[in-house]
Amino acid sequence: MIRTIAFTALSAFALAACDASYVGGPAPISPKGEVVENRPTGGQVQPQRRIPVPNPPEAAAAAFARSFLDELQRISIREQREFCGYFLVNPDGSFAASPPVRGTFASCDYSIPDDPRIFASYHTHGSYSFAYDNEVPSVADLQSDFDFGMDGYISTPGGRVWHVDYATRTARQVCGLGCVYRDPIWRPFEEDAVAQVYTVNSLLARN
Repeated sequence: MIRTIAFTALSAFALAACDASYVGGPAPISPKGEVVENRPTGGQVQPQRRIPVPNPPEAAAAAFARSFLDELQRISIREQREFCGYFLVNPDGSFAASPPVRGTFASCDYSIPDDPRIFASYHTHGSYSFAYDNEVPSVADLQSDFDFGMDGYISTPGGRVWHVDYATRTARQVCGLGCVYRDPIWRPFEEDAVAQVYTVNSLLARN
C-alpha cells in the first residue's frame, strides 16, 4: 500500500487543526500548513520542512514506535484502512504521537510537518490483501520521508515494523512477522523474498 502527502493550508487538514492533545504528551505547537510544490520542474527534490529534525536515541524511538503501532494496528486492521501521523520528542526526552489520521484502504494523507518536535512519520498498512505488496514499504513511503528530511515508521498486516532511515536512505526491519498485532486473515506469500533492508532502487526491483 502507498501513502500520499497532502500539501494543504493549516485550516484545511485535520492534523493541522490542533484541537486535540498529542498522544503521550502535552498539546503541541500547531503545525503550520504551507502550500509548496513537492517536486519542482527538473525533477530535483527540495526539502519541504523548514525546521531542524530532532534526533532522539534510535533504540528508544524504535521501542516507542513498536508499542504505539501495536495498539494502532488493531484499529487499522478492524477498520480496513491506513492510519498515519507523526512521532515527536518532548524537551524532557519523552515521546508522543500526533492523533492518528484515518486514511483509506490503500493511502493516508499527511499535513506538512512543521512542529519542531516531530522526528518521524508513522503509518499502518491497514488490513491484509493479496492484491497489495504491503509487507514492505512502498517507494512513495520512502520518498515522502526523504523529501521531508526525516525518518518514518511503518507497520504491516503481517505484524512487521519498518524504520525508514533518512540518514542512510534505507528502510530496514525493526522487527519481523508478528512483532506487533497481525491481521488474523494474513497469509504468508513469498516470505523468503522479503529482505531486511531496502533502498528505493531495490524496492523498484520488486515490481
